[in-house]
Amino acid sequence: DKSGGAIELLRKMAFLHPDKIPADLFTADEWVHVSALRKHSLVVDSELEEVSINSHVQDVVREQLMGGSRKAVLGGVLRALGDKMAAFDPGNVATHKDARRFARHVQVAASHA
Repeated sequence: DKSGGAIELLRKMAFLHPDKIPADLFTADEWVHVSALRKHSLVVDSELEEVSINSHVQDVVREQLMGGSRKAVLGGVLRALGDKMAAFDPGNVATHKDARRFARHVQVAASHA
């Protein structure tokens, strides 16, 4: 279901930092729904392969998620961020750029846990 996929993507984005949400945090099957979110002005392009979302939209989406649904969405976001951060190696400067891209999202997601 096209709208269901867009809603799930929006729910995941609600637990991230509102700026520069990277496409590679999501699967290709999830990211394909970003066009529907753009169409309804729920996200805007901030850079190539990144979008931003209004923090008030995030607040409303999070408020609508209750109990098990909220835990499931947040858990999925935290796992995806953990997978991305697992590639970070403090001794390897080449991994620092990606770590910086995801660090703000980790901090915000963790604040909702």
